[in-house]
Amino acid sequence: MASRMASRTSCFTIGDLMLLDPPTLLVTMILAILATSSSYLVIWLQDRRQHALLWMMAATLLATAAFATRVILPNGPAIIITNPVMLVAAGCLWMSCRALTAKRILPWALVIPGLIWVGLCCLPAFMAQSGVRVAVANLMIAPAYGLAARELWRLKGEAKVARWWLIGILGLQCLISLGFGLFRAVDPGPNQENYISFTTFPLMALSAQGFVLMLSFGMIALVKERAAYRDRQAASSDALTGLANRRRLDEALELAFRDARQGGKPLALIMVDADAFKAYNDLYGHLQGDACLRAIAGALRSGVVRKQDLVARYGGEEFAVLLPETDMN
Repeated sequence: MASRMASRTSCFTIGDLMLLDPPTLLVTMILAILATSSSYLVIWLQDRRQHALLWMMAATLLATAAFATRVILPNGPAIIITNPVMLVAAGCLWMSCRALTAKRILPWALVIPGLIWVGLCCLPAFMAQSGVRVAVANLMIAPAYGLAARELWRLKGEAKVARWWLIGILGLQCLISLGFGLFRAVDPGPNQENYISFTTFPLMALSAQGFVLMLSFGMIALVKERAAYRDRQAASSDALTGLANRRRLDEALELAFRDARQGGKPLALIMVDADAFKAYNDLYGHLQGDACLRAIAGALRSGVVRKQDLVARYGGEEFAVLLPETDMN
C-alpha cells in the first residue's frame, strides 16, 4: 500500500501541473493575494509611518486585477488594459522601496510605461504577434524589479536578513523577466491569443502567487526589523544632539573596559564640560542654549574618525568621548 502511494507521488510531473483547473487556480490566487493585501493594511494601521506598505498593497491589488482582467476580458481589450495595469503595479513596487529609503515618489514612473504600451497597441503589427507582445511586456517590467532591488541595496546597516531576502527575490524576478523577454524577442513562437488556454497558464499562476507571497513575507519582515532598529536607536541616542546617550555610554564603557582588561590594551575616556553654560543659557535663552549644545556635539563628532570610538552626551552640558585602544600619546 505504501509502495503504491509512493509510486503515485513520484509520478507527479510538470505535465500533471499543467492539467490543473485554470479557473480554480485563478480564484485561489486572488484569495491568497487579497489576504496578503489585508495584512499590509493591518500592519499599516498599527504604524501609519510605514507608507511603503500602502504602495505594496497597491502593487499587489493592481497585479491581481491585471491577471484576472487578462483572463476575463476579450483578447483585444485585455491586451490594451492588462499590461499598463501590470506596469503600474511594478512601478508601485518600486515606489514602495523608495518609500523605505525616504525618497520622493516619482509619478512619471507610474504613467509613462503604460502610455508607451498603449501607443504600441496602436500598431497593427504589434497587436498581431503575441510573442512580440510577451517579449516587450517582460522587457518593460524587468527594470522596475531591478530598480526596486537597487533601492533596497542602499539600506545598508540595518534589517540585513529581510533586506537580502527581498533583494534576492526581486533580482531573480528581474533576471527571469529579462531573460524570457530576450528569448521571446529572438523566438516569438506561434500566436496564442487565449491567455487561459496557454499550456503554461497553471505554472504562471502558481509562480505569480509564490512571488507575491514571498515578497509580502520579506516586506513585512523588513518593515518590522526597521521599526525595531529605530526603536533601539531612539533608546540609545540623545534627542537634542543626536549623540549616544548616557545609557549607551554606560553599556559601551563596560564592554570597552572588559576588552581592554582582557587584552591588555589601553583605553581612554575624555570628559568635556561647557564652561559657564548656565550663564549663557540664562542670558540668551533655551533655544540658543540648545543650539550651543548641538554645535559642541557637532564639533566633537567631527573630531572622531574611528568606527570604534563613541561620542556621547553625559548629561546637561557634559559630554564624553570613549576611545578604545588609545593611550596618552
